[in-house]
Amino acid sequence: MTAFLLNAALFTAVLLLCCLGGRFSERAGVFPLGLEGLMVFGALGGLACANALPEGMSRWAGIPLCLLSAGMAGLAGALPLAAAVPLKGDPVWTGTAVNLLSVPLALLAARMTGEGSADVMDTVRAIEWLGEKQGQLPLLLPIVLAFAALGQAILAGTRFGIRLRACGENAGQSLFAGLQVGRTRVLGVLLCGFFGGMGGLGAVLAQGGSWNVGRGAMGLGFLALAALTAGRRKKTAALAAAVVLGTACALWGRSGEGILGGAGLPEGTLEALPYLLALVALALCRRGTGIMRNAESEEWNDGGSCEM
Repeated sequence: MTAFLLNAALFTAVLLLCCLGGRFSERAGVFPLGLEGLMVFGALGGLACANALPEGMSRWAGIPLCLLSAGMAGLAGALPLAAAVPLKGDPVWTGTAVNLLSVPLALLAARMTGEGSADVMDTVRAIEWLGEKQGQLPLLLPIVLAFAALGQAILAGTRFGIRLRACGENAGQSLFAGLQVGRTRVLGVLLCGFFGGMGGLGAVLAQGGSWNVGRGAMGLGFLALAALTAGRRKKTAALAAAVVLGTACALWGRSGEGILGGAGLPEGTLEALPYLLALVALALCRRGTGIMRNAESEEWNDGGSCEM
C-alpha cells in the first residue's frame, strides 16, 4: 500500500506540473492542446541527460539537472506553438501538429543518438537517481512539487503573471494599457513547454523500467489537459481532478497489474480507468472554460500591434 500511495503521489505531482504548464498557456489565451507532444520532447531530453551524467554525481544535483534538461527540450518543442502567436495561427491546428510529430521525431532522435534499442529507451539509469532501490521516498516527488510551487508563485504573485492573465482575459484593453500582448503570450506558451517538458520526464519515470517511445507520454498530457479544463480556472478544482486522475493512473502500477490486478477485471480495464474518468469529468462540465473566448474574438494584433 505504501508503494501505491507513493506512486499515486508521483503521478499526481506530474499531472500538477503539466496542469501548471497548460495554465500558463491558457491564461495567456492560447489553448494548450500540444501538451502531450511537449511531454514527449521533455521525456526524450531528460532521459538523454540522465544517461549522460557521471556515475558519482549527487542525486540532489542530478535530478534538477535532468528536469531542467527536460524543460529545455519541452521549450524547444514549443517553438512552433510560440511562432504561431504572431502569425495568427490556430492553436488547435498547431497543437495537433506538435502532438502528431513528437513521437516520430523522438523515435528518430533516439535511433540516431543510439539512446533507443528497438524503439525502447532504458530508464533504469534515470530511476537510480530516485533512490527507489533503498525503498526511500522518491527524490523526484519533492523536487517536482517544488518546481510546481515555483511556477504557481510566478503565475499568481508576480507582475509578469498579472500581465499574462490580463492579456488572456482581455487583449484589447491590455493593448490599450500599453502591454505587449504578443510578447507576453509567446512567453506564456514557452513556459508551458518548459513545465510540460519536466512533466514528461516525470511521467515516463513513474512508469518504471523502460520507455516505449512509440507510446509517447501515454496520454498523460491529455489527462492534464482534462484536469485543467474540468477545473474551470479554479486551482482547487484542478487539484482535485489531478489527484483523482493520478490515483487512477497508479492503480495499474509500474508492472501493469496494480493493487487490483487480481480482481478478475478484463484486460486493459485499469489502464483505461483514468481516461474514462477524464471523459466523465469533461462530460460533467456544463459550460466551457472560456479559454478561447477572448483569445480568438479580438483583433488585438491588427495593424502591427503585435510587434515582438
